[in-house]
Amino acid sequence: MDDMQGNVSITSSDDSLNIIRGNETAHFTAERELARTSVRYIYTDLCDLQRSYIRLGFHLYEFKVNGYHEDFGYLTFENFCDKNIGMDKGAVSRCINVYLRFAKRHKEGSFVPSMFIDDKYADFSYSQLCEMLPLSEADLKHIRPDMTVKQIREYKKIKDGTFFKVPDKKSCDVATDETRFDMDRFNRCKGIVARNYVKKCVPVGSCPVFLFDTDGKLVDGGFDILFSGREGIVLRKSGEGGK
Repeated sequence: MDDMQGNVSITSSDDSLNIIRGNETAHFTAERELARTSVRYIYTDLCDLQRSYIRLGFHLYEFKVNGYHEDFGYLTFENFCDKNIGMDKGAVSRCINVYLRFAKRHKEGSFVPSMFIDDKYADFSYSQLCEMLPLSEADLKHIRPDMTVKQIREYKKIKDGTFFKVPDKKSCDVATDETRFDMDRFNRCKGIVARNYVKKCVPVGSCPVFLFDTDGKLVDGGFDILFSGREGIVLRKSGEGGK
């Protein structure tokens, strides 16, 4: 990517842009000045991508919406980016979506974002924001800047139920009839009998679980899966008894 743009800035001349022109379309007889200016902005952002990813998302979005790729002989925006920016379709899409989702709005309720990140996401890295894209506004409140990308990814898996799939028959057969958790039997147990029953059950799997207290503080840990089915999920803190 750097080889294509070098140290381009918004004041660079047209000759220094080194744009690779395509031959897919001749929609425009001459390149618009705004198209070349847009390329300058994109190349400038790429020189400092770590700090300029929101601005890059803005300029990529602007370039796409205005169809500037056609000025340079490309049928699609993605083809222009592949040849001139070194970003594939997925990378370009993530950059634009991070901009659209996490940039500061000019005013409350405005659809079009500014070129600056929203204050509440300023402490997150670009990689974190990419992982946060599918989360709802309610879920985003549970994500903190000190969480790793892996922790955010695991939180997403818990939300979509990845960790709570019903174990297959083979994994259930590891436990004997004596120690495999049985929901009906558990419901008949009371007090210390129920506690001892849960303590002796052999787990059929394990999963990391993220729990949050009422203040939004993360309380995480590993849990044994004793049962997973239509009736619900039964977890036991790893190495401990109790439901």
